Amino acid sequence: MRTKRTVFIAVITLFAVSVALAVGAHFNSCSKSSQGNNVVVSFKEAGLGNDVTCISVSATAEATYACFNGGNKNPSAANKRTISEERVATDCFTPRNGSISGSLTVTPPGPGDFSCPSGQTLRLLSVSYSNVKVNDTTHNVSCTP
Repeated sequence: MRTKRTVFIAVITLFAVSVALAVGAHFNSCSKSSQGNNVVVSFKEAGLGNDVTCISVSATAEATYACFNGGNKNPSAANKRTISEERVATDCFTPRNGSISGSLTVTPPGPGDFSCPSGQTLRLLSVSYSNVKVNDTTHNVSCTP
């Protein structure tokens, strides 16, 4: 009788552990949208318990800068520079009822050492984002919007 009880308790314990592991941290959703020159990534993650959870959004950003004269014209193709850079936005969130919802904004890279001649103004012409990824660095799970 004692052996049956021990086996029964072991089976119940294994079942409880497997259920607990199956309900770990996971993203319910993640999406991206443009807001001006930025990309905004929104997410919802569950299965977190009460642990403060840190989220990181990464993206490859390609920005093109150009010089414009007083007549609002770009006088020369040589007055352009394209910068490609990995950009990251990170924040930590406190779960409510085991889940978090939030958004992080990724911004374009700056022009670096590119500058305009006297009398011209530097402007961001365009920016595009690729390889956007959301990472929960606390629980090591991710999603791609």
